[in-house]
Amino acid sequence: MITRDGTTRRSVLAVDKRYREPLRIGLDDCMAQLRLAEFLASWKRLAPDIPVELVEMHTPELLAALRKEEVDVAFSFEPVDDEVIVQQTAWISPMVAILPSEHELAGRNMLSLAELLSFPFIACTAAFRPGLYLQVASLLQQQGLSPVIAAEARTLSGYLTCVALGQGVGVAGADQMRTLQRSDVVVLPLTEPAHFTTYVLHKHQRFGLSEPVQRFLTHVSTLT
Repeated sequence: MITRDGTTRRSVLAVDKRYREPLRIGLDDCMAQLRLAEFLASWKRLAPDIPVELVEMHTPELLAALRKEEVDVAFSFEPVDDEVIVQQTAWISPMVAILPSEHELAGRNMLSLAELLSFPFIACTAAFRPGLYLQVASLLQQQGLSPVIAAEARTLSGYLTCVALGQGVGVAGADQMRTLQRSDVVVLPLTEPAHFTTYVLHKHQRFGLSEPVQRFLTHVSTLT
């Protein structure tokens, strides 16, 4: 309804101009990274006019949501071979060794992968953590290492608990361990330049990306 002086009409238009569709960001649900939180905070400062909506999913669900355009962009550990999905490196995080606090190597300043993996290893499951699994498997293949698998974990918290209980040793990203500081495990740098890669993904758009998505991806590119 419009009043004689047009007040209501102007109010409706003002509200309409202020409204922005949220940028829908999908997150791999094992992505406990302080680096991600810092990045999203910097994006909020850069583009305070663009609302952000975060959704956590398993990796397969994340890719399906991108294809269906239920999310605009996504962060994942899994490299994607899909002509519909475009990926770029968001950032890398050094791989670190994780040992029980009472482990015989816990007092060392750093370790090689060969030293670490001479002990039983805690693996992440391919079904639940395909991205991390593939990155670790690729590294082990490059290094020619075949550790004895002591146990498999579905979540990062479960993974660290297995290590803390002495069931085996493990690896993780330094950013993840910076977020999840625990006194029952010891974190040591590796002598090799190994790292985990976090990817940002979006669906290929024939007629170009929306302005918010393009701004977001440009901001991501400043991190690498």
